[in-house]
Amino acid sequence: MPAQSTPQEVFDYIEKELMDAIPGLPTRQDLGSTSIGRWTKAGAAALLMRLYLNAEVYIGQDKYAQCAAVCQDIIDGKYGSYALESTWYKPFDYDNANSP
Repeated sequence: MPAQSTPQEVFDYIEKELMDAIPGLPTRQDLGSTSIGRWTKAGAAALLMRLYLNAEVYIGQDKYAQCAAVCQDIIDGKYGSYALESTWYKPFDYDNANSP
């Protein structure tokens, strides 16, 4: 059996995989109606944001600045165009494929 990876090794691996994958992923707009269930730039960026948000628990390092930078990139449209819905339930509605 291989040795168990350290939390830092696992964190670094996940971070690298996400950062390498994001440029090659499509945006939700690129996929159109076929985007449901598919990974997009924004989805991978959101996962990277969560990795950074929880880094202090995972590896004992504060990564809040990196988390904020990824969040700002999502807000600024770097990974596709997104907007808030007018109601809380709209993203969970039956026609959420049309959700901005």
